[in-house]
Amino acid sequence: MTFTDNAVGNPHVINLKGQGAPHPDKLIFATQFPSQPLNGNVGTVIVNATDVNGNLAAGFVGSIAVQIQGPVGFTTYSTQVNASGGIANFDLSAVVLNTAGSYTIQASSSGLTSAQASFTVTGNPDFAISLSKQSLQVGTQSAGSINISVTPSNGFTGSIAMSCNGLPANATCSFTPATLQANGSNTALASVVTISTGVASVAAIQRADGQVFLATSTGMFSAGFFGLVFAPIARRNRASQSKGAKRLQLILVAIILCGGLVGCGTLGGKTHATPTGTYNVVITATSTGVSHSRTFTLVVQ
Repeated sequence: MTFTDNAVGNPHVINLKGQGAPHPDKLIFATQFPSQPLNGNVGTVIVNATDVNGNLAAGFVGSIAVQIQGPVGFTTYSTQVNASGGIANFDLSAVVLNTAGSYTIQASSSGLTSAQASFTVTGNPDFAISLSKQSLQVGTQSAGSINISVTPSNGFTGSIAMSCNGLPANATCSFTPATLQANGSNTALASVVTISTGVASVAAIQRADGQVFLATSTGMFSAGFFGLVFAPIARRNRASQSKGAKRLQLILVAIILCGGLVGCGTLGGKTHATPTGTYNVVITATSTGVSHSRTFTLVVQ
């Protein structure tokens, strides 16, 4: 810098020396934002102020605000800190990401271009169950079916077993298939539940040759009664029995076996009608650590 005056040595020259830097221009995130688990957090977030050349604006000490927005169910979070040497650190470990979906995080400061990033919060592996209808009408001795859809989510894998409860007397449920297998593809799985009414309590007995016959409780009692009645007769000397006694014995055997053991051709005794009325039946899908249910109304007429 040169200036003129009336002093000795006029004009005078002063040499100046300085160091400058570009003005802060924008904010950037120094932190990456990968997908987060449900109920997790983003931890510590670092925001840098940079100049027009993309270098850290080390002289910047202004206030920087951060805001996190998420899907419905998440409460928007905001906070701010003062930068030091152009860097602002935010401890966001206490901000719980309690809803699955898409999130945005934004950093802003007066006079600077804001920074914004997005990330996704994924839910825990799970599945949902739905029914094709909410009510089913059947007779006292009939059957009806409802389609079931089980939809896995978030890469759920494993076996899902189907069951039901809340059935009225003399009614059963069966599933086709009874077990579903989720492979992580989130593809919907299907099953059909069949409700049968008018079902007797029947036990299946298999002989060594593979043939099966059915016996009700009445039939089992009759078989025991048969043994009590004819055990004394069997001990008699066959030579002393008359033809009439043998004929009577055979007739009684046929009556007891036909009426009590096998129902005279019905192979299960008489059926038992399910009581009429309205019932709430619960369909449950169960896997390791996960279980979901749906209820439908069963009307027996």
